[in-house]
Amino acid sequence: MDEHTPRVSIGVPVYNGENYLADAIESALGQTYEDFEIVISDNASTDRTAEICRAFAERDSRVRYFRNETNLGASPNYRRTFDEARGEFFCWMPHDDAMMPEFLARCVAVLDDEPDVVLVYPYFMIRHSSEEPVPMMSGREANLRLPTAPERIRVYFREQLIGPNWPIFGLYRRSVLGETQLLRPLIGADDYVTLEVVVRGKVAQIPQELYVLRTHPDAWHEARQREQKGLARIFGTETKWAAEWFDPANQSLKVVFPHWRRLREYFLLFWRSPETIPSKISMTAVLPRYAAHRWKRLAKEALVGTVQWILLAAGVLRSTARRALRSGAND
Repeated sequence: MDEHTPRVSIGVPVYNGENYLADAIESALGQTYEDFEIVISDNASTDRTAEICRAFAERDSRVRYFRNETNLGASPNYRRTFDEARGEFFCWMPHDDAMMPEFLARCVAVLDDEPDVVLVYPYFMIRHSSEEPVPMMSGREANLRLPTAPERIRVYFREQLIGPNWPIFGLYRRSVLGETQLLRPLIGADDYVTLEVVVRGKVAQIPQELYVLRTHPDAWHEARQREQKGLARIFGTETKWAAEWFDPANQSLKVVFPHWRRLREYFLLFWRSPETIPSKISMTAVLPRYAAHRWKRLAKEALVGTVQWILLAAGVLRSTARRALRSGAND
């Protein structure tokens, strides 16, 4: 008899998640919709993560556990959960989040009823550490069921959906998500993959809180705030810590222009899409308005980034001069 292939795959990337991992897995196993698998990718954790995962895998055959020999970084670990998935539909769930019992049932129902919808996501709740979850401000429901990519992109930017509604943790058609670049080692990677999906098809939103985001001292956003210092903290420039969180192979301290980079990445995303040339031009037309709305950030970033490049260049020149002097003294 052939092994059953589940309709839904839940990807759980984790690194040292012993504090909240069990709660996350329990919330997935408690779904009213039961035809799913949980794909856990352990990024070489050094705490009790492996023990917790193996216990769940022994208890329930729907839990599949994979462990990386070394810490690959967040982006490759997220990608591995997708690569190991077998379901028709796919979603990510970080180890410190949780699903309400009806999350999968409601999302699958939409994807079954509307074949041209490629992503469905609900309203979210937020849980501060161990407190009870409370509804987030989800904003008014956005109409992303529009028939063309330029229409959907205009709504997406107009409603400022990038970030607050967290569509990244919705349920995707895996075939469509596989056409994207998935989560790249860039700050804002969730925005980019969501936009790639929006270009490819209609997106539905369920006006009910069915997913719980947890904040705690070790969460990505809070840890990033602690690690950013000086000009990086004030202006949001990328730190070495952030680059290595996404990809440990990236050992260089980079000065980047995150808001300028967003403009560049959005432009490239639109022009690399499978849309026609007129459609690509229409989508790109949202960017001047986006830039005008954020002109102060862009101006500050240009100024501060230029100063940082000058300081870094001066530091390199000083180091080169010192080495030359030492070399000359030793001759």
